[in-house]
Order: sequence, then structure tokens, then C-alpha cells
Amino acid sequence: MADTLSSHSSGLGTGHNADAWRVFDLRAENELRLEVSDDTQSTAQLRLLRGTAEVLGRELALHQSFDLRPGSRFGVFTWHGCRVEVRGSFHVPPYIAEETPNPLVMNIHAVLQRQREQSFRTGRDGRSNKTPRVAVVGPHDSGKLTVAATLAAYALRHLGARLAWLDLDPGAGFGPCSRLTAVPGALVMMSLHRPLLALEDAAAFERPICWYFGHFYPHDNAKSYLTLIGAIRRQLDAWMTEVDAKAAKAGDQGADTEAPLLYNAGCIAVLPAWTETRESFDLLADALHELSPTCVVVLESERLYALLRQSYDDRVNTDTNQRVDLVRIPKSGGVVPRDTSIRRAERAKRFRSYFYGLHGELHPHPLWLPTADILLYRICERALAPLTALPLGETFPDQESLEIEFLTELQEEMLHTVGAVSQASEQELAARLPNVISGASAAPPAAEASSHIDAPSTAWERPHLDDPTIVARMVGTPVFGFVQITAVDRFRGRLRILSPSPGKLPSKLLQVSTDLRWIE
Repeated sequence: MADTLSSHSSGLGTGHNADAWRVFDLRAENELRLEVSDDTQSTAQLRLLRGTAEVLGRELALHQSFDLRPGSRFGVFTWHGCRVEVRGSFHVPPYIAEETPNPLVMNIHAVLQRQREQSFRTGRDGRSNKTPRVAVVGPHDSGKLTVAATLAAYALRHLGARLAWLDLDPGAGFGPCSRLTAVPGALVMMSLHRPLLALEDAAAFERPICWYFGHFYPHDNAKSYLTLIGAIRRQLDAWMTEVDAKAAKAGDQGADTEAPLLYNAGCIAVLPAWTETRESFDLLADALHELSPTCVVVLESERLYALLRQSYDDRVNTDTNQRVDLVRIPKSGGVVPRDTSIRRAERAKRFRSYFYGLHGELHPHPLWLPTADILLYRICERALAPLTALPLGETFPDQESLEIEFLTELQEEMLHTVGAVSQASEQELAARLPNVISGASAAPPAAEASSHIDAPSTAWERPHLDDPTIVARMVGTPVFGFVQITAVDRFRGRLRILSPSPGKLPSKLLQVSTDLRWIE
């Protein structure tokens, strides 16, 4: 339902009467819904003439023109009535809706804000554990992103607030600021310090941290996804502790000043869509258990709400020892359904935006890398023998163990894959795989290097590492950034990559996945 807008004027879109302004008078708690044409050459504009109105929870300035980018889908909501005018090319004519979920979203915010204020008054000790952590869940095309962005904007209206935003849907084609920081197939955590004017408002966030998942759907590697959620949860705890410490220090030093005090506003997380299968629900429930939210907002689905209610009946938040608040709100009538082709196109736009910018203003750099300068690896589920091969009644201790598979030979299947430069420790891997990490990719690793390293029996088999501690650490380690493999030269033993910045890569550890491809 929401996409982007910017506050500077630009060329107008094409179409019938595209240059003519259309005026709309909205009554209290009404919403003007806009669907800008998908044509890349089309634009539209919005201007508030009277009253007050907001987009994604952020108030619009009077008499200021806002550009609406092609494909934008969003609503202009007013609490007390307003007059707005629009012009440009639209997929469907703009229309006014009287029934919106915004009052329910405001009610949720009011409860959360009381919890934030109570947490702020409790003092330094234990404050972050009592700060609300919100998870937004629901089926595809239910408006999760719009509700989450609106809740974030309401929280950030209070001066000094710092809010953590967690984008935990690897297959989403768009997300607040995600096009600027990550590619599809990644999970993102960032700190917001002001409401979003647009879903790509780069000035609203700071300190983004990205993790590489390598798939569009969590069930493609459920064990890896849950491991990532656990790592993000630990990073979130550290961020909250840091914000609380800074807030306490600022309060001690500036108690007599009129400057707004910094305080921790908690976090808002958007989780992957529920696909109405038992497998999807089990994975969603496990992800919520790892994340440990204090409030879960369910969009649209009564069935999902009932399943989560049953799941949470006997479960409490592991941090606060309080029951998790479960709230359901209906889907907005302005949500536009998207089919598979549209989602695929949105992902392609997000790939391109990461490397070339939203308007093509960035210039990525091609770079040839010999295999001695990189170590390619991927995270996969360990292949286990069938249960029939075990003694009667015996089972494997972990049916979904992960392992690191090192790609010691270049393959054509790597072409067009998008990988991530990992921040994992090269020294730790060097102690485990000295031959591979030193660039001797043709030689198999020494069998005695570790009991958890399987040496290949032939030159065509790939070495892999299955030490649970090291695998979990590498999976949960953030990445520096993302690169695309644009050419594979097997004869010379080198790769050509497309990098956002020039020069040498910050690490030789490059994680790849054949599920993550982008062809320009």
C-alpha cells in the first residue's frame, strides 16, 4: 500500500489530464488512496492545502509539493479533515475511503507509548528488557509494512526517541531504507531517529547492519534463518543496552538543560508472510520465539491469530516473564495484491537500486579477483543418511544441522549470483582450513586439521566444515556489503565482480548462494 515520495518538484507524469490539479476534501478519519502508474516515465504530485494529513504516520507540510514515484501505492490520512490536491498519471483514479485501520493503529501506539514511558521512568537497570518489542505478521499483501512504518513514525514523533527497525523478510521487494543498504535475500537491522518521509528516506536511519541469508523464502533453509534471527536478537539486545547507557549518561550531564533526552523506544520487526500452511506457521512461531517480542500485531488473518493465541496461551516472554500481547487488526482496503511477476520485478528493482542507486546516480566498480584472493563458501543443510541406514530405533541427534561448504573450484553456476563479503574471522577459519584459506584451492584440506572437517576423497569433492559452534558464528556474523559475480574465468582461475566501492574487498570471505541471482 505504501511506497515512496520525495519533497522536491520534478517533471510531471504523462496521461489524460496529467497536468491538471484535482482537489479532494477529506473529512475526519478519511483517507485518500493513490496508485501511481507503473510507467517509469510517469510521475505524480501531492500537495496539502488546508488542515493536517499524514503519510506513513508522518505529517505533511502545508503548501509543499511532494513527488510520487512510479508504482507508489499509499494513502493520505487525516485525523481532523483536510484539503489536498494531486496531479499526474495514476493506475486508478484517486479515491477517498472512509474505513481505514489507522484508528486501531493509533490505539496500539498509545498502549506501546505508555509502556515506553513506564520503562523510561524505571531507571537504568533493566530498562531495555521492559521496552516494547513489536512484531508485525500476516499473510502476503496484508499491509504489514505500512502498519509497521506507521507505528514507527508515531513512536519517533517523541523527541529523543531511538527505535530499532528489523526487516526480517528476505523476499520483500522493498522496505524502509532497505534498497539503500541491502539486497533481497538479506536481513537488516537499523536505528531510526525520525519518522520516514519515504520508504527510502536515507536521512531517517543510521548504523544499518546486514546479514546474508541467500534465499528469498525462509523455508528454503529454515535452520539458517532461525540461527540468523537468534543472532539479530543478540545484536538488538546490545543496541538497546548501548542506547540506555547513552540515555543515562546524557540525563546525568544535561539534567538542567532544555534539550530532549535520548531514550530507547524499543523495536519494530516485520516478519515474512504466512502462507497458510502448517510448515509456514511452525517456522513463524519458531522465529517469534527466537525474537521474543512483547507484542505481536496480526494483520487480516483470523486463522493465524487463533493459531498464535493457542501457541501463546502457555508461553510468556522470556525476558519480562509477562504474557505476550496479541492484537489483530483488519487489512486496509487500499492494499494492492501483487502476483509472482510483480514480486520478481520488485526484487530486480531492489537489486539495481543497491548497486546503481534509486535514480541511477551511483556507479559500481568491476573488479577481477583471482581465486587466491577470495574464499567462496555457502551455508547449507548437512546431508544425512536415511534413517533406514541406522540401527532400529536410533535417530540423528540433529536432523537439521548446518554446514559450511567451501567452493574450491569455479563453476559456471556462480555466474550472476549475488554474494556477501562476510565480517567473519579469517584467522579462525585459517586454523581450521589452512590449505583452503591460504589460496591452495586445488589441494584438499589436511584431514588432521580438525575432527569436524571432512577431507574430500577426490579433487572434485568440496571440503566442508560442520563444527556447530563455528557454523553458528559464521551464519550469525554480519556482512560488509554485497557484490555480484558478472564473469567466471575458469581457465585463469578468477572472477569478475561488481562492487559498490572501488579497491580491494575488506575480506576474502565471500558467501554465495545459487538461489540469489540478478541479471541486468
